[in-house]
Amino acid sequence: DAQNAGYNTASLPIKKYFNLTQRDVLAVCHVFSIVLHFANEGNGNWVKTLDLALPKRIRAGIKPEYADQLIQQKDIDENAEVKKDEEQKEDFSDSQSENDEQSTK
Repeated sequence: DAQNAGYNTASLPIKKYFNLTQRDVLAVCHVFSIVLHFANEGNGNWVKTLDLALPKRIRAGIKPEYADQLIQQKDIDENAEVKKDEEQKEDFSDSQSENDEQSTK
């Protein structure tokens, strides 16, 4: 109907990455969540976005050819988080050292 009325339409690439059954219906809140995750955290990566936003029952049906990509992305994200934590600890340690030096003067 939207196309017939002259509106542009698009669909989410869920079927490309996940095996869906007839009972796998998404509510509007799921679609909204997918769009938000794609815009904020997905960085253009649909596999990551869908893993973050889809219900667990649907995520369990990830197609084998994309499962490795998802695992690699999770490893990359985890390593980035560890690095960020280490940098924050270093910054805190540096600021503590500067405070100690100033207090001894």
